[in-house]
Amino acid sequence: MDNIYFDFSAELDPRVKREVDQLRVMFKGHHLSNDLLASVYQDVQFGKKNGIAVACFSLDPKNLLMWAHYADKHQGMCLHFNNAIPEKSKFVDLRVDIQGHIEYHLSDKVNYCADKIRGVKYIYLNKSYHWEYENEFRLLTMMGDGVYRFCPQYLKTVIFGIKTNTADRHRIMERCRANGLDHLQFLLAEKIGPELSYRVIDF
Repeated sequence: MDNIYFDFSAELDPRVKREVDQLRVMFKGHHLSNDLLASVYQDVQFGKKNGIAVACFSLDPKNLLMWAHYADKHQGMCLHFNNAIPEKSKFVDLRVDIQGHIEYHLSDKVNYCADKIRGVKYIYLNKSYHWEYENEFRLLTMMGDGVYRFCPQYLKTVIFGIKTNTADRHRIMERCRANGLDHLQFLLAEKIGPELSYRVIDF
């Protein structure tokens, strides 16, 4: 968080101004210097992190490193979600508060008070360039940790890794069908030369 600072001497972002005005009301009757107010506001903003839950996705389902690191060395599976559907059709009981692509080269300093959108991006949508291969997209909610349900039509495809065994694949496909996910397409990853490819599989 070294690149983020809170300075009230600049022209305030309208979103920040509304929140600061609410703080002034809360502390009505107490004299708060700009420095103290900025400190309180900063604590409030960073404190929100404790109540945030994050879901991480990749935009590259054929990345070999992702399969090795996050899918049990190709023994797992990849869930492919359909982002073309409307936002309200994605989740049953989840409110998405922040979402966006991760940026991997954010190095300049940003005054959160003057540009809240960029400040939020620095806090929640920023990673070291070492992770750039992940091509990550995040959804964040301030509803806290929990198990949230997505709508069936949001899930489009299940891609099985190269090393998944046949029994596991069939068990998962049967469970999906039993739960009314008849629209799903099932793919099996195959390594052709240095690249991954997929073929459709059925029962």
